[in-house]
Amino acid sequence: MKNPVKLLFSAIFAIILLSCAPGGSETDFEYGDISFVCPAGGSVTGTDDYVYSQIVTVEKDGHSSSGIVLFTLLDNSLDILEMKQLMQESIEEQGVFRDLKFFDLPDGNYGRYKCMRYGYTGNIFGLEHESVVCYFEVGNWICFVSSQQTTDDRQKNRPGFERLEETFEIITEATNENASEI
Repeated sequence: MKNPVKLLFSAIFAIILLSCAPGGSETDFEYGDISFVCPAGGSVTGTDDYVYSQIVTVEKDGHSSSGIVLFTLLDNSLDILEMKQLMQESIEEQGVFRDLKFFDLPDGNYGRYKCMRYGYTGNIFGLEHESVVCYFEVGNWICFVSSQQTTDDRQKNRPGFERLEETFEIITEATNENASEI
């Protein structure tokens, strides 16, 4: 039997590849413990609440747009580095990317949260894709934020990705020693 965490990541990755819906103006969004402003030109295209996780998917409008951000909160009883490894294995097992390469990035911030980061690149249907994954612990949660796009869309996606990052909040955190003032 497959590892349930890998099955969860497989479901998440399927959502990333299959969902697409148009959106309108900038809107405040809240789901479970996740809150942010969805930028104009973007849409929340998926929300899922599992026993120990919450997932929200935001996509750029239209079938020819590549910008997508996936917010995943997982119960922090799991080891964050093991979760990173399971997520990478799940992406590899999907077989969607050709020439998939993972690489570590320097630690940084996602909004006001200090985070560890890694990236990956690969080819999907002849288009070069890139992704940056920020991950950190807050309160009772491990948070993974994955931003993916084609390399050609990097400039046009930047404002929307930045708006999501600057407004992202984990609602239930009473105090967050991991938060940093930027």
